[in-house]
Amino acid sequence: MSRGLIADIQRASLHDGDGIRTTVFFKGCPLSCEWCHNPECMSFEKQEMCYPEKCIGCGMCDKGCYSGAKVVCGKEMTAHQVLAEILLDMPYYLNDGGVTFSGGEPMAQGKFLKEIIALCKQNGINCAIETSLIFYDEEIFKNLDFVMADLKIWNSELHKKHTGVDNVKIINNFKKLNE
Repeated sequence: MSRGLIADIQRASLHDGDGIRTTVFFKGCPLSCEWCHNPECMSFEKQEMCYPEKCIGCGMCDKGCYSGAKVVCGKEMTAHQVLAEILLDMPYYLNDGGVTFSGGEPMAQGKFLKEIIALCKQNGINCAIETSLIFYDEEIFKNLDFVMADLKIWNSELHKKHTGVDNVKIINNFKKLNE
């Protein structure tokens, strides 16, 4: 059983696909989009995040932050641990909800993602992904109920300037997925 790095698991999401969903945010992304709305998910490493506005000045930083001003983003988990969290929300999925894998880029942890999808499918859970399509894995895509993908910028030079990678592979992956 492999382990993956998860940034967060959000419950009762209404913005990451149909119905009520659990969104699993994977840590790490090969793109470095200037406008990334999950910048804490860009690094493939655990990170200490600081939120000074939450600090209560208790002076206990070395013993652990009690106010949430310092938190670690990134938790190593097994596929079974992630599934256990997803199963907690199953009563809320009804007919159209489920789990959405987001990030970062969930496809960057492909082996781990495959394991979680297989476990979800064994439990009758609808699976979706939010991806940049920088990676393509037919086995993953055939086991998903739907895919949300975006092409950041059509012009390859501008794409590279603002995301760190050109878009040739991404456009080709869109074409493959469309087929």
